[in-house]
Amino acid sequence: MANRRDRLKASRKGLERVEDAIRQQGWGRQSAAWYDRAHVSLATLRRFWQRIPISADAFKAICEAAGVDWPQVADRPPAIAETMPAAKAYSEVWVGRAALIEELVQGCQQGCRLLLVTGMTGIGKTALVNQLCQRLETALPTRHRVTFDDRDQTSFSQIAPYLTGGAGDLASLSPEESISAVVNQLTSQPRLLILDGLEATLEGNDETGWSEFKDPQWQRFFHRLLAAEHCQTVVLVATQEFPVQLRSLGSRYPAVWRCVPLKGLEPTEQMLLLQQLGLATDINSTTQNQLQRIGAAYEGHPLTLQIIAGEILNPPFDGNLTAYWGTYGHEIEQLERATQAMPLEGEADRLRLDSYSRRLRQIVRQRLETSFNRLQAQVPLAYRLLCLGAVYRRPVVEAFWLNLLTPLQPNLDQQQLMLDALIDRYLVEELVTHDQLHLRQHNLIRSIALSHLRHLRTHDDNASTRA
Repeated sequence: MANRRDRLKASRKGLERVEDAIRQQGWGRQSAAWYDRAHVSLATLRRFWQRIPISADAFKAICEAAGVDWPQVADRPPAIAETMPAAKAYSEVWVGRAALIEELVQGCQQGCRLLLVTGMTGIGKTALVNQLCQRLETALPTRHRVTFDDRDQTSFSQIAPYLTGGAGDLASLSPEESISAVVNQLTSQPRLLILDGLEATLEGNDETGWSEFKDPQWQRFFHRLLAAEHCQTVVLVATQEFPVQLRSLGSRYPAVWRCVPLKGLEPTEQMLLLQQLGLATDINSTTQNQLQRIGAAYEGHPLTLQIIAGEILNPPFDGNLTAYWGTYGHEIEQLERATQAMPLEGEADRLRLDSYSRRLRQIVRQRLETSFNRLQAQVPLAYRLLCLGAVYRRPVVEAFWLNLLTPLQPNLDQQQLMLDALIDRYLVEELVTHDQLHLRQHNLIRSIALSHLRHLRTHDDNASTRA
């Protein structure tokens, strides 16, 4: 009989990912084509859907046949917590952001006790946090990491034992006593606490659109942490969504916390990343130009650039950038033409930056779809605004975005709240152009939003026909 450690079951979030994947293949939950391809029985597939543990081999085969990475489906404990040795080595390829790291390290050494690193998925939040860990290891050799990763259980009481590495018995304490015990340990003992994927503890409010803690104990924990007279611990947070309660809390304690929104790598950093990944970026001017255009199209998105580099270096291209460009370069050229096109609105643009290859579909699109699905489930009106806003090819002033919701008749306050929801989730970016505040979507976000918009239009047309 297989060891229980060799058995896996699906998480609820994981089943949602699988459901989306098989729907794209035209399969149902018990399709014979699926379990035949996975070489498992129908009974095993049923247990998979019932979230009953099955052998790891069968679990992985089911996920692979569906085209989903099995670690994104498997259910694990409510958080993955580990006590990290000081000499922890990280395998990420890291380039750039040197000035930012120096600034953040200095801030942590001078009293910053809570640092939030925010931004869209794949932009390098966790990698930056890991770099900070390495730089702070001498001053803070004791470290604990909690990785939420959309786990089903994210309440403070469930996670509290991991926040201090299991020190102290919290099970018998009341919620307030538990918060006090954790904060007392963090403030009195120097350590580094990493909270990765904090967005899993948040939920959208369909009235305000804000990302708020599902469990109010998290808000009280952060309040107590910020309000403490002294604190020897530094808490590093990586999150795709900004917890709105921290905005008001943080305004009272500006000297001890900071939020750092991450953008993509600069052009020189993009080329350095591709070099470190194994690509020769200076063979000739044509090769260099093609790589620069790829980097610009993806706005320096580190995860995507790593995937593309891997595709170029591995079979069937085996390092032949000319062949890769000949196969996929038209996708980049299409974006370039759309960006320069005269009409501001381009709903008919057929961008596939997130999905023109299998690896992009499996990793980049899947991770971004998770953000879209969370938004659609929690704040449907903001999701519709995100899709409608994809018609804009270039940055526009805020009024253009607000007007998109006018046909749905929300009042101006509601329109503004929905836009705030997108900004707080880093699905819409703010920038100043010609001394005016403008809004835009990252090219990857727009590529997926246009696809979702087409589905919305079809759904609306079908609903009108039935009516």
